[in-house]
Amino acid sequence: MQTKGHKKYRRKTSKVRFDIYAPQASNVELVGCFNSWMPGQHIMKKERDGFWKTHVTLCSGQYEYKFIVDNKWEIDPENSNTVIMDNGTINSVKKVVI
Repeated sequence: MQTKGHKKYRRKTSKVRFDIYAPQASNVELVGCFNSWMPGQHIMKKERDGFWKTHVTLCSGQYEYKFIVDNKWEIDPENSNTVIMDNGTINSVKKVVI
C-alpha cells in the first residue's frame, strides 16, 4: 500500500544487446547470471550479416555470460572483459551503467 507522498521505488532498467558473429551456426543461445545459466531462455536470432542477436532487460551492474553455439559454450570473442572462476572456467563480463 502506498501512502501519500511516498513514491513506489523502481530500479531503472535498460535493454542490453548481445551479439556474436557465427554465420555457420544453426543455433545460438545466451546464458548468464541474469537467467541462472539456464539454456532455452534467450534463444538468439540470426541476421543476414551472420550475427546472432538478442536483447536482455537489465539493471545497472556487472553480468557474467556465455554463448552456446551449436551446443558448445563459448565466451564472447569480441569482449576482452572476462573473469576466471575458481574451477578454471572463463566467463565474459558485461558492465551495464544506466
